[in-house]
Order: sequence, then structure tokens, then C-alpha cells
Amino acid sequence: MRLRLVSWVSLLCLCAAQAVSYAPLYGDEPETKKISKEEIQKRLRKIQIGKETTFIEEPLNDQGNVDYLAAMNARLSDGVTPENNAVVELWLAAGPEYWSLETVGSREFFGAIGVKRFPSYDPFLVDWQDFALPTPTNSDDEEESMGDNSQYYELEERLLEAMGRPWTDEEFPQLAKWLDRNAKPLAHIEKAVERDHFYEPICWSLSSLEYDMYEVAEPTVGVAMEATDLLAARAMRRLGAGDLQGCAEDAYRLHRLAALVCLSPTSYAWQCGGEMRSAACGVSRAMADYPDATSEMLLAHLKRIDEVPQDPYAIERYDYFERLIFLAIMEGTIHSALKDAFDETRSRDRDFAKVLDAAFGNHFMDWNEPLRVGNKYFNDTVAAMKKPTVKESYDALDKVSDDYYEFVTEDEEEQPNLLLRIFQQKSIGKALGRDVAKALMDGYFYPADDYYDSYQRARKQLDLTKIAVAVAAYQRDNGTYPLSIGSLTPKYLPKVPIDADNGRPYQIRLSIVSLGIDGLDDAVSQGYDDMDVRLRELPAK
Repeated sequence: MRLRLVSWVSLLCLCAAQAVSYAPLYGDEPETKKISKEEIQKRLRKIQIGKETTFIEEPLNDQGNVDYLAAMNARLSDGVTPENNAVVELWLAAGPEYWSLETVGSREFFGAIGVKRFPSYDPFLVDWQDFALPTPTNSDDEEESMGDNSQYYELEERLLEAMGRPWTDEEFPQLAKWLDRNAKPLAHIEKAVERDHFYEPICWSLSSLEYDMYEVAEPTVGVAMEATDLLAARAMRRLGAGDLQGCAEDAYRLHRLAALVCLSPTSYAWQCGGEMRSAACGVSRAMADYPDATSEMLLAHLKRIDEVPQDPYAIERYDYFERLIFLAIMEGTIHSALKDAFDETRSRDRDFAKVLDAAFGNHFMDWNEPLRVGNKYFNDTVAAMKKPTVKESYDALDKVSDDYYEFVTEDEEEQPNLLLRIFQQKSIGKALGRDVAKALMDGYFYPADDYYDSYQRARKQLDLTKIAVAVAAYQRDNGTYPLSIGSLTPKYLPKVPIDADNGRPYQIRLSIVSLGIDGLDDAVSQGYDDMDVRLRELPAK
């Protein structure tokens, strides 16, 4: 998810074009006197604090504006200590140089999570491509290797295969050496997944929006993704060597790691957590397919998966965290535009400065309107996700998305003229503010369709995986598959699992099937709708 920086120039052009027609009202005024720093700060503080604009009312920074970052960090860090925070152990595995932390300040970041020093051992965590590819001997070799992506694709395919099925050292000797090379970092990763919190401070600066916001905000997510590759590859290596217990431990660690990353505040991080959960489910299903896996072992693994806490922020992530990030960027852009307007125009063009005074100083522009518009779309989105059924939520989210795209893509010819917009809004300031909202929303707001779809996919995949493990345990005991999902209760599953898409039990055939939100067996699966997990026929144990 990448955010575009809307420059203050586009805002000023819009505002000046709309406001210039009002300049004659002021006649030939005396030369504009120099404005004090305090007066400029007062004029720049155009944003009203309240539910419809800033959404939260505290804490405030030194300029009297809402400090969104402090509010989010306070909520996320509640109850967190260096001893219960998985982020600490993940960075002890990765080392201080793993991620480019100069964008957020490494001393500030590590100090906030309580890392005072790193272990003296070397090496720290190294990713697969860096390990497998030879180090360039000179700059020409480096440019040549960067231009040839085929090696990276080949290595990626090899890693994905090793994460998806049991394998032996003879098949992938280099991958085996990579896992051995990361033995010490893996020990820290094992400690990390036993912890209950995943807190990394959001410490990006609103003056540095040229960076990719989410990568800067949550660098530990990248470390966790690398840890997922290591754990999944090691689990399949252990399964290939017949070490079922070791594989089960790594599968459990993968489920724990995915759940921890899903404690992160942004949908970007949550989607990464969803990919980790997919890897965890793949290892669990590989165990279920393994001929030597007993019913007792599979049921013990299923019980441990059930004990992994699930995402507590399904709605709050969008309603609170994503909203505050959006408002922080919107407000920061507005303040930057206003400040640059005063600084630039007063030093170069006093006549234009008068026009800006007419628009800004005399409140012709309502700078609260962009925040009101943004909050409306967040309110509509959250209301859609709270609908009683998945189908109703999908329908409501589609409507929010359609309304949003219609709003930001209106052609000039289709828009009402300025006087009509003013009449509709009953305010000059709101009419102009709505035009600014259109420009800002197009850069900073993202409909929740993809997030909600990913959330439902991950929920369903976990459901299907649990059923697959239970079916495999049943088959080991009875020599055949159950005729219905109800046959699994209460020994293998505590209750009949219901597909939240349609309110009906999942289906068991040659695979475990979800019929999706329409409840119909579609000939062709359309996107998210129908999903299934294939079952492997094995002899009874």
C-alpha cells in the first residue's frame, strides 16, 4: 500500500483559483505588514479539534494540535515490557543493521522497545537470497547482478518449494546450510513467539512523507516475514527427516508468529500476518498428510492451534489506527501547505499574499472539511464491516467503494460550477474545502474491500486447516473419511464448524469445502467465494 504525497502547490493552485475572484473586495490596501511568528502559528492552526475532524481530542502537541502518533503508541504499548514484547527478540535475531532504520532513528526506536545492547555474536539473521548469491567483487559485478533478476526468481521458487513440502538435505543442500547458518537467530525467534505482545513504536515524522509510510512505521514486520521463511523451511526439513515432533513445534511457532504480527495497527502489517498464517496452515496440512502422523499427535497439534489467540483488532484496526494515520497525514499536508504559502508568497509577491489572506486568514477556505469528508468514509466503512452477515458487509463495502471512486473521479464538466457548489454546501468555505478533500482523498484514503477480503480469506483458511487436521485424525482411527462434518464432534472437533459466509456447516467430500457467501457449489470459483482443502487418502493407523 503506497501513499502519494500531495504537494502544497496543488492545494494552493486550487485555493488561489477559487479565492482570486474575491480579491477586489479588499481594494487597494496598504502594504501588508510583517506578521509575527506567533500570528502565523495562530493562522496555521485552522483545524478544529472534535469527533468530526480530528476524531480524538487528546493528547495535544506543543502547537495545540492532536498528537496522533502519541495516541496510537499509548494504546499499543499498554501493558508491554521488554520481557513480554516479541519485537525485542526478533531484533536480537536480526541485529541492528538488518533494516534501514535511519528513516525513523535507530536509537529512538531501539530505546523505545528496551533494547540496550545487541549480542556480540556474528552472524545475525541473513535472508536466503543474500546467503545464496555470491557477493559482488566490484561495482560492475554488482550492477550486472542487480540487472539480472532471473537468479532471484529461481532462488525464490526454490524456497517456496521447500516451504511447501517435506524435503531432505540431499534435495536442497544449500537451503540446509542456510538454516544451519541461522541457528542462533532461530533461537531468538523461538523465544519471540512465546511472548504475548508485538509492539514497535510508530515513530515516523510527518515531515518525511516521501518515505513509504508503512515500511517506515513497522520495520519489524519485515523481520517477522523472514522468520516465517526460516520456520516454514525448517519445519518441512524436519518433516522430510521424519522428525514429526520438531515439525509440529515449528508449525505451532508459525501460528503464534502470525497471530503476533496481527496485533500490528495497520492493514499492511495485518496482510503480512495473513501470509504468515497461510504458511502456518500449509505446514499443519502437510503434517496431516504425513503417513506416520498418528491421531494422538494430530489432535494434540489441533488443540495447540486452538489456543493461539486470534486477531483482536478486526474492526478497530480500520476504525482507529488506519483512521488516525489517515488524519495525521491529511492534517500534516494541510499545515505544510499553509506554512509554505505564508513563507513563500510573503517573500516574493505581496499582491498574491493578499489573496491568500483572503482565502486563509479570513476563513474563505474551510480546512476542516477535508477531515470531515475523510471521517465520513471511515464511518461508512466501519458500519459496513459491522453488518450482521458477511454478505451484507460485502454489499455495503461495495457501495462505500463506489461512492468514494465516484467522488474522487468526478470530471470537471460533471461537477457543479463554483456558485452551485457554494449553494449546495451553504458555505463558500465548505465548497472549496470539498474540492481540496477530493485531491487529498485520492492520495491518502483506501477503501477497505481488499482488507476485508483478506481478513475473510485468512479466517476461512484457518477453519479449513483445522477441519483437515481433524479429518486426518479421524481417518487414522477409522480407516475412512467421515461421511459428514458432524461425525467429527465431539472427539475431533468440539462443535460443528460453521462457515461464517453463509451460516452453514462446511462440506466434506474428497476435500473440505466452503461454498462461499452464496452457499452454492459454483462450477468456477470466483475470487474469494468458494475455497477448498484437498484430502490425501492414507491407510488407517
